Amino acid sequence: SDLAGARPLGSSGLYLGGLAAAAERVDAGDADAAYMAALSAAERGDAAAELAWLERSLKASPTHAKALVNRAVLHGEAGDLAAELACNRAAADANPNSAVALNALASCLGMRGDCDAALELFGRVAAAKGWGDAEEFGRAEQLTGVVERMKKRMVEQRRQQGGA
Repeated sequence: SDLAGARPLGSSGLYLGGLAAAAERVDAGDADAAYMAALSAAERGDAAAELAWLERSLKASPTHAKALVNRAVLHGEAGDLAAELACNRAAADANPNSAVALNALASCLGMRGDCDAALELFGRVAAAKGWGDAEEFGRAEQLTGVVERMKKRMVEQRRQQGGA
């Protein structure tokens, strides 16, 4: 059965273990079904299958924000930071009003010390109230504070090093 060993996915009635099997039966052009199958693969810890499903999603919809962002995450986890940044930029460029895409790029830039660029992107998401995505709006507000504190520490360290 497709549901063997599966866990319920909230109140939706869907089961993570059955998503990949269900996605196999839908139209190859269904980017959202392929994306859901990628999430199922991620839950199982199968990065190769996750990437294959993300690529299938992106083949059907090259600008699918969540698929682009998740592909960026896989590159980052594999240590390919240049590809991670490139994928996050592609997601934000293709989806300039996507809180998910802008937050991902802002986080990526912030981790690299580009605090001003990160704060600008988080600010865009916050100003737009996450374009209706309450979770991403909250994430932008929270991460703005994190990056502001990080920037303050970086400025202080530079000041101390310059005075030493």
